[in-house]
Amino acid sequence: MKTTTLILCLFVLALMSCNKDRVCTCTVVTSGTTSTRTISELIGTDTTVVIPLNTSNQNSTTFNKVSKRKAKYNCFDKTEAINETTSNGVPGFVTITITNTGTRNYSCELE
Repeated sequence: MKTTTLILCLFVLALMSCNKDRVCTCTVVTSGTTSTRTISELIGTDTTVVIPLNTSNQNSTTFNKVSKRKAKYNCFDKTEAINETTSNGVPGFVTITITNTGTRNYSCELE
């Protein structure tokens, strides 16, 4: 009886140790161009400035009480194309449109 209880306790302990908090750290690198177009309706100008877009940052995500297999499933490398446009300005005077184009690469590692 003691042997069965001991084996059962070890089995439960082994299962519990598989599910734990895991951290996925991703380095996000964005590269491409930023195009800023300024239209001044008041003085009648239309200007476009294009500059390189190169940014890098790190994001960490914590997965609570998951197995390593499930954490790896949600922590993976990927690449996506970006085309983000933001408009701003004062109606009747100036309109500013900023367009970011390029790629965003996620390089992720499970700790």
